[in-house]
Amino acid sequence: MDKVFRHLLIQIQEVHRLLSEFNIKEIIYVPGVGNNDALQARIAELDIANLVSAISDFVQNTTPLSGLQARLVTSALVEQNAQAAIQQIFTIFEDHLRKRIGAPSNLYGKDLINQSFGKNGVLTYGATSAEKEGVRSLFFGAYATFRNPHMHRIVENDSQMVLSIISLVDMLIKITDTAQDSIKEE
Repeated sequence: MDKVFRHLLIQIQEVHRLLSEFNIKEIIYVPGVGNNDALQARIAELDIANLVSAISDFVQNTTPLSGLQARLVTSALVEQNAQAAIQQIFTIFEDHLRKRIGAPSNLYGKDLINQSFGKNGVLTYGATSAEKEGVRSLFFGAYATFRNPHMHRIVENDSQMVLSIISLVDMLIKITDTAQDSIKEE
């Protein structure tokens, strides 16, 4: 959760920077104006076209990712080479999972996922055995369904599908971060 707040803080700081850059002195929230909420701005010498353009550039260069993934899988990469963006996010995921469990670099794919979240895996996520198996299946399913095709052949995806895949893998990384170490029964 802390990462989410840091990500939001960075976004808020960027919006404040843009507001300062375009000399916006104050923004006032006005609830219920014309049956809708509204924002009113007191603006000093504002070139609205440049502000809209700057905000548009900022939004376009923001991906739905957090942490390291946000720096390595940029909206520019998604736009220029969607296949490479998907390959990159899965490489980040696999590396992250491997580091999380202290696995060697030659452990990957299904074996890495099973060692992490399998029946005798070192991580656990979920309250019941069915939930725990579901997490392992989710990880393996995402890997087999989305990673493997992009690594072995050219796959054409629309931008919405690419962003959905990237967001899914970002979620897998977050699950990895919040998973508990398994308690081994002796």
